[in-house]
Formats: sequence, structure tokens, C-alpha cells
Amino acid sequence: KSVPDPEASTYDNITRQTMFNIINSIEKKAKNPLNMMKKEKTPLAFVSCAEAGWPDVPFGDVVDNIAPAWLKSYLKAKRAVEGRLGSSSAIRPVVMRPSLIWSWD
Repeated sequence: KSVPDPEASTYDNITRQTMFNIINSIEKKAKNPLNMMKKEKTPLAFVSCAEAGWPDVPFGDVVDNIAPAWLKSYLKAKRAVEGRLGSSSAIRPVVMRPSLIWSWD
């Protein structure tokens, strides 16, 4: 029966900041002189979101314009993580974009 702190439990803190901390740690380890001889990138999986609302897909801008505020925050956090993963030279990103995750449970 915990109650999330509305200030701390944001999509930005939970999704973006957590993944950025992981990415920063991997990049820091890769820059360690003991690890610099290794040319292998660290694989890192991230469950993102479906393409709805992405600017480069059909009607993406429409979804972005009509989405409620919580969905815009969610998409912004997910897009930021994907962008950061794609720009890292130390990480081999694995990005999954499921269209729906659902269960009767």
C-alpha cells in the first residue's frame, strides 16, 4: 500500500534518469584504462514504446498533438533514452518497441 511520491515518481526520473545513470556507468567503465583494450561494446536492452507518436512515422505528429500530458511525458522520456543509447560509443543498444503489453492479471 505504498504511495508514490509525485515529485520523485515521474517518467523522467524513473525512465530517463535511471537509464542515463546506467549508460554513464557503462561509458565510465569503458574509459577505464584496464578496459580500453577491449573493442567490444556492452549490450544493453531497453523496452521502449510503440512507434505511435514518433515524428518519423505516419500520423506521428497527430498523435503527439492530441496526446494527454502524461503520454507526452512518457514518450519524451522513452525518446531521450533511445537517443542517448544510439549516441553511445560504448554500448550496443537493443531497443524493443512492443505495441502492447497486456495481461488478464
